[in-house]
Amino acid sequence: MIVTPAISNLIREGRVAGITSMIQTGASQGMQLLDKSIADLYQQGRISKEDAYEYCVDKEILRRYIG
Repeated sequence: MIVTPAISNLIREGRVAGITSMIQTGASQGMQLLDKSIADLYQQGRISKEDAYEYCVDKEILRRYIG
């Protein structure tokens, strides 16, 4: 996560639930969700599927990334 003014505002207002969507829309700025990073490692063969699911935040989101 890169702390942008929008992210700072969400944190200041205590609206942390909105941070996930800000990270997703901030991909052009280099932001990436942990589950996306884990899926990339799995697709590169660097981790097993079991490890991917063990360390992910949201199994359903990871399932969509992995396919």
